[in-house]
Amino acid sequence: KLDGIDEWLVIKSVEVSGTRHVDGIAIKEELLAGIQGVRTLALTTELGEAFPGLADPTKRQAFLARLDAQQKQLEELEKPVNPRVVRGAVTAVLDAAKETVDVPKEALLHAYGNGALSALDDYSTIIWPDEVRRFERNTRGEFVGIGVQIQYDELMRVKVVTPLEGTPAQRAGLHTDDIIIKVNGESTAGFTLDQAVDVVS
Repeated sequence: KLDGIDEWLVIKSVEVSGTRHVDGIAIKEELLAGIQGVRTLALTTELGEAFPGLADPTKRQAFLARLDAQQKQLEELEKPVNPRVVRGAVTAVLDAAKETVDVPKEALLHAYGNGALSALDDYSTIIWPDEVRRFERNTRGEFVGIGVQIQYDELMRVKVVTPLEGTPAQRAGLHTDDIIIKVNGESTAGFTLDQAVDVVS
């Protein structure tokens, strides 16, 4: 899910979307939404299993305090946001995590990028490297699934809509409205539906 994610991808996504979006959303708003995306990651308690630094309340609070400081600094910024400010904002979040919760930078960048583009509209998103691979695989007709439709429930958990007749999902005992919390021991918290489909397949 995180392979191939780097700072350049997120920085360029914010810069390009902030200058070309039809509604003219300010890059500053994207950066603030990016911080909110990372804050959500830090406050998702289930992620403490994958990222032990988030399970430590002292480290998590130190990280959240650094995010608060970065948010305040951006909110007080009066001049237009230039590429140097974008790079500095992303780097500040990565540095704060490295010095506190030690979450891998790829996970932080994923949360930051998704958060940043959520400021635009419901349809603007970063196409992450794992999604490009999935798209290419699907267009070659090589997709093999377990035979289940999924969607989010009201708490944004991955929920079974229906297992299809005669498929591995039905034989495994999956039922309508079952919640998929883990796949092969990996938490589905924070997954997009496409990512959930990818690990369930």
